[in-house]
Amino acid sequence: MKRKQQIVLGILVVILGVIVMWRATYEEPKALTISEESIPSEIFQSLNRQESDDKEQLQSWINRDTNNINYLKSLIRFNDWSGKNQIYKNLIEQISYNVADYEEQIFLIQQKEEEARYRAIENSPSIEACQQDRYLAATYIWNYFKYYGYNDYVIAGIMGNIICEVGGGTLYIQWWLYGPCYYGMCQWNNGYTEIWGTDLKTQCDFLRNTIEYELNVFGFVYQSGFKYKDFCQLQNAGAAAKAFAACYERCASGSYGIRQNNAIMAYNYFVS
Repeated sequence: MKRKQQIVLGILVVILGVIVMWRATYEEPKALTISEESIPSEIFQSLNRQESDDKEQLQSWINRDTNNINYLKSLIRFNDWSGKNQIYKNLIEQISYNVADYEEQIFLIQQKEEEARYRAIENSPSIEACQQDRYLAATYIWNYFKYYGYNDYVIAGIMGNIICEVGGGTLYIQWWLYGPCYYGMCQWNNGYTEIWGTDLKTQCDFLRNTIEYELNVFGFVYQSGFKYKDFCQLQNAGAAAKAFAACYERCASGSYGIRQNNAIMAYNYFVS
């Protein structure tokens, strides 16, 4: 009887040892909170959906949230526990939703801007209106080319030349000026009979319809291999003014510096 008790006791000791060893190696899964994951505080900013009517602010939020999404994706790549990965995936889903919302806000703002610009350029301002409001013509030209997708630097470059032609070094664009051989905001010569005597909108239309051809044919005057597509991608108002002067106006090079300074002035007025 005593021997049986010893055997049973031995078995119980073995079982108890196994249980102790199992408990030592086993860790019960627990629901981890975001804070317990040591996620950077910047991500909490990404989780808070915000609204703005400022495109730059919205774009900064998109850039921030995109960086945080990429960071969370990197955590998933280097983590092998599905519990943590699910938390990261949930965060990514929420932040992605916010990014989509910001992009939608930007789209709506741009849509309103385009509608406003279209209304602004739909009708050409009269000579009398431009004489009363001396920056009206310059604003019309800026909105016109902005509506058709030109970037600020390129528009400023075009404007710098127009200022030199009919602005007297200012943004008072007198697009109706003419002489025996020249007419309009670009002072087209009398070989361009279709533009003589036209209003500002027609002149802007004519410039937009001819600029690609002129830049492609005469781009080499500015730079070897230079084409219209290169002009449209310029990111410097002075460079755009010089390119337009050389390839479209084809004026004396002595006025390049004046046209470039005019372009910087226009850029600062409309953008800065």
